[in-house]
Amino acid sequence: MEVKQSAARQTWAAPKRPGQRRFDVAFRQGRWEGSVWVDEPGRHAHLYLFADHPVADESADHRDPAQWLFYAMKANELPQTASLSLSRLSALAQPSGYDELAETIERLRLNRPE
Repeated sequence: MEVKQSAARQTWAAPKRPGQRRFDVAFRQGRWEGSVWVDEPGRHAHLYLFADHPVADESADHRDPAQWLFYAMKANELPQTASLSLSRLSALAQPSGYDELAETIERLRLNRPE
């Protein structure tokens, strides 16, 4: 599983409005297996978990799992693109809260419909 995250409120640069959130899903040229590089282009995870922290005001606390939304997808369901916007991701997958996350991942892992 590969995990990607993005947040509306960035603590290092306080923008006046939240930036557009994007997730990198580009194909890679290879992967590391221990200390050995395996030259094998593609996506190397079976499942992708996208974590979005939508809170942009002063109440934002990235440490609070209840403030996050999670989108889980199988790698073969991802579009052939280098990145996904949050709006595109929302059209492809239903969000889960932290309390539903384990069940959502297990359902995808076992290939069960919702």
